[in-house]
Amino acid sequence: MLLVPARLTKPVAALAALLVVVSLLVAVPGRLDVYGPTDGTTPRGVAPAWARPCLTKAPRPDRQILALCAKVHGRVVASSLKHAPGPELHVVVLAGLHLVVVRTETEHAKPGIGSTVTVVGPLLRARNGEREIEAWSLA
Repeated sequence: MLLVPARLTKPVAALAALLVVVSLLVAVPGRLDVYGPTDGTTPRGVAPAWARPCLTKAPRPDRQILALCAKVHGRVVASSLKHAPGPELHVVVLAGLHLVVVRTETEHAKPGIGSTVTVVGPLLRARNGEREIEAWSLA
């Protein structure tokens, strides 16, 4: 057992907390960017280049729209591929401190756990209440 003198307890605890925070920042890279209003209308002004795929299609009508377009870049923590009635890929991405479900009906290769992905599409509310991106671009 490591004994720390009483006068060093607070500095050692602060250093330990700092190491935990730095470890989290290093271990959880990625980000979630959103563009556009939640009412599905096209916003005024110039869209960022990454949002262009969202301006050519309408999001699925059976989900609440949280943002017209979102871009998530992060690590895959889970993925599943279903084939009924058609191919449907679900991927859970950890982007910064955001957990986002990615759903696509197109045939994409199933990314491995720990791999990094970038996804663009409308940000929706899934049936289970989680944030879900309908992926129109998956890299």
